[in-house]
Order: sequence, then structure tokens, then C-alpha cells
Amino acid sequence: MWPQALVRKFSGLALLAEGAEAKGLDELENVTAYFKSQFAHVLRVLGASVRTGRALYFFRSGHDAEASEDVRGILEDLSLQKDIKRFFRPELSVLSRFLGSRRHGSENIKSTFRALESITAKIPY
Repeated sequence: MWPQALVRKFSGLALLAEGAEAKGLDELENVTAYFKSQFAHVLRVLGASVRTGRALYFFRSGHDAEASEDVRGILEDLSLQKDIKRFFRPELSVLSRFLGSRRHGSENIKSTFRALESITAKIPY
């Protein structure tokens, strides 16, 4: 089932890129729900990759509140297992600071955006 979920992830991201926001976000929400319901740590990492793509889209679109929800989910997914958490430690630190700050100034958003891009680079799917 998870290979189909990955196909749907990229389909949702493609829909967003083409401007079909409602369809793309709906597709990504379904994929996120699937991965969130999984107990295997590696599948939760794949779920974090879906949230990362969606968070990047939200930041680009100026929807910082929606991006914050995905950042929260990414932190949860990548913190479940010690080795995974250690691998993503620098990015998780930036994401935690973003969520902990009362103001999401442009510099804070830029560093969070870079951390999300780094996570995307580290998760090849």
C-alpha cells in the first residue's frame, strides 16, 4: 500500500504545481493520514516527507499557519525513533525554534524553509 501512497504524494505535489490547489491538498491530506496511521518508523519518515512538501508549498503561498501544522507533524514523525531523530537533529532543532517562537519573522521563516529543503534532500522519496 505504501508505494501507492508515494505515487499519490507526487501526484498531489504535481497538482499543486499546476495550480489545482484544492485537489492537490486533498490528495496530500489523504496520503498524510495514511502514513500517520502507520507504526513502522520508516513509513512515518515517508509521512514526514509528504508533510515537508506540503509545508514548503504553504510557506511559498504565504500560509504560515498551515505550514506550522505540518512542521509540528514533521517533528513528531521524525522524533519517534532515536536514530532517525539523530539523523535529522539539525533540521529538527530549527523546526522546534520556529514553533517555539512567538513571532515568525522573515529570517525565522527562511531558516525553517531551508531546514525543510534539507529534509527533502535527505528523504529521497
